[in-house]
Amino acid sequence: MYEIVFFTENYGASYRYRVVNISDAFLANGFSTKSYPFNEFFEFVDNLDKSTLLKTIVLHRCAYPIDNRADKAFKKIKSLNIKLVFDADDYIFDPSIIEGIWGYQQLSEQDKKLYISGVHRYRRMLNECDFFVAPTRFLCEKAEELGIKSFVIPNTFNTRQLKRSLYVKDQKISKGENIEIIYMSGSNTHGADFKECEEALIRIMQKYEKVNFVIYGYLKLDEKWSSLSKRIKKYDVVDHEELQEAISNYDINIAPLVVGDPFCEGKSPLKYFESALCNVPTIASTTSSYQAVIKHGDNGFLASTKEDWYNCFEELILSKSKRDEVGKSAFNNVINSLGVYNINKESLIKAYCLDLKINQLWIIPGIIIGGGGHRNIFRNIYQLEKSGNTVDILVIDSDHIKPQSLRNTIRNHFYKINSEVYNSLDEVKSIKYDQVFVTHWTTVQYALEMNFIDKKKIIYFVQDLEYMFYEVSTNYLLAENTYKKDLYAITSGLLPSKVLFEKYGMECDYFTFPIDNKVYFKKKSIKRKNNSVIFFCKPEMPRRCFELGLKAIRHIQKERDDIKFILFGSNHVTDAHIEGLWVDNYALLPTIKDLADLYREATIGVVFSTTNPSLVPFEMMACGLPVIDLKTDYSRYNYGDKENIAVLSETDPEEIAKSITTLIDNPESRKRYSKNGLDFVKTFPDEKEMAERVKKFIYKKFRENM
Repeated sequence: MYEIVFFTENYGASYRYRVVNISDAFLANGFSTKSYPFNEFFEFVDNLDKSTLLKTIVLHRCAYPIDNRADKAFKKIKSLNIKLVFDADDYIFDPSIIEGIWGYQQLSEQDKKLYISGVHRYRRMLNECDFFVAPTRFLCEKAEELGIKSFVIPNTFNTRQLKRSLYVKDQKISKGENIEIIYMSGSNTHGADFKECEEALIRIMQKYEKVNFVIYGYLKLDEKWSSLSKRIKKYDVVDHEELQEAISNYDINIAPLVVGDPFCEGKSPLKYFESALCNVPTIASTTSSYQAVIKHGDNGFLASTKEDWYNCFEELILSKSKRDEVGKSAFNNVINSLGVYNINKESLIKAYCLDLKINQLWIIPGIIIGGGGHRNIFRNIYQLEKSGNTVDILVIDSDHIKPQSLRNTIRNHFYKINSEVYNSLDEVKSIKYDQVFVTHWTTVQYALEMNFIDKKKIIYFVQDLEYMFYEVSTNYLLAENTYKKDLYAITSGLLPSKVLFEKYGMECDYFTFPIDNKVYFKKKSIKRKNNSVIFFCKPEMPRRCFELGLKAIRHIQKERDDIKFILFGSNHVTDAHIEGLWVDNYALLPTIKDLADLYREATIGVVFSTTNPSLVPFEMMACGLPVIDLKTDYSRYNYGDKENIAVLSETDPEEIAKSITTLIDNPESRKRYSKNGLDFVKTFPDEKEMAERVKKFIYKKFRENM
């Protein structure tokens, strides 16, 4: 079932902008939609029941139906707590303005009656709905005057329209000295609008014979134009698939509207961004919507009087460079502000009543204070809580520790979470969860054996290829078996996702490691120490190859005494480990700020990543520190599939020693790796951005399993 369903009675340009493009925005933000013609409305409602997960029905330009089933249908929708949203991109719901609409006055008496009836039915539909959504603030203000809560979701171009524009603007046909002004009038309701610029356009064409006028649509010209008829071209309205190609062939676009007219004030600046995509400059009337997007003389022109129109025409006609400059500025403006991708998730959730809350259980192994894996888990839990989700934590193998003590440990050493923390499965058996996260191979079977959890609701939060932590053994096989359980995984970094998909066929999404740029950054005021090498060593983690690093240090210290080595990252380094070596052991530093200062002061950072890397090499890079890692089958995935981000050493201790001394002795090489590393991690998200990506995957899976 879809979360948002659109019904429409209008399949013209309005449908493209108000249904198709907004649906694209929903899709990009992880929501599912579908559209139907309004004549299928009653059948659709008949099939709804209490099990539906539909949240919102959007009625796009749908008039209240003349049908005795209508009242019953709307009562049923409201009884199921489904929200109704009325969407309109024109001022079509106020009977009081009908007589002042120029297009209405051109209708036959019979058509006027139909139009009046339609406006009253639109008003009734608006009153029936919970919210109103429109592309302009003006329309929303008019609906709010009627007591309807309203939201602006602007008209935008989609990626298909952009791609077409990028293609056709490079195929523009040269017309020599001729300059062609285009008016996409569309329907036959814009006669009064055109009069805003008509006199100025006639004057400019009489003065400059190289100017031609091109009309797409139903605009009628009177006898004033007879002497210019040979320089006027008329075409039928083009399909939206051909729109950008048509616009791209011309030099100036116009968007005249009657300023102050309520029907015109409700219009969105479509004509501006459609032409801007093709680098064609626009002259528009000074309605509120055009004033909101055009900076006069920069990315377009605004005209409020006949003389304004004439002056704008002349400035653009006399200067090709100005046309090019304004067209380019308009293109840059709309690319950054009026694309479907500019409609943010928060706006959609608010306007269409889609606030999503999920009840989750995270099953985690015993807490390791200072553990990077646990920090990553609690980081995500913290951000999920901030988004309004309810998160419980079950800590396995910790029944000897009171839940409140576990909670205090998390809050004191990681994040100030508000979660309920449990140490026993019995305590969570009666709670209904939308999703259950397993976070280590030892927690997977634990979750699968819980008969109150649907397997489809289990998400495997994978931070490393854990079977590789062991020699081929029982634990190796048990860890590997967890990847064969047909679970969905969210992985920390690309590497686990790639291996789990290619080797085990798992469905995976991944997030990029986050960098806290408030802590880890290059500080010019701190001077690096000469020949200082810091080594991230964890003897308790075999995959960090502690002994390999010590062997490399021994090789160097046989030949040189000018390089200082600092070990950090573990309280498990003993005197026996480093006997006979000249090293300083910093163990675990008190705070992450102390860690960042260490990265800023050292000359080189050495970190070994035989499986998935920790955050350490990337945090070093963020501080401008050149990094040495091992060259393995997987290392290229850790550094953007490039070999100039970190020095990737062969795994022989002598080769590692050579990599260290070569980099120590080559300041230019260090400078290059420092810059490349900094540039690389600048693409990384911060903690909030990373959490947003994880939430997107979580919400996607939640909707799939509804």
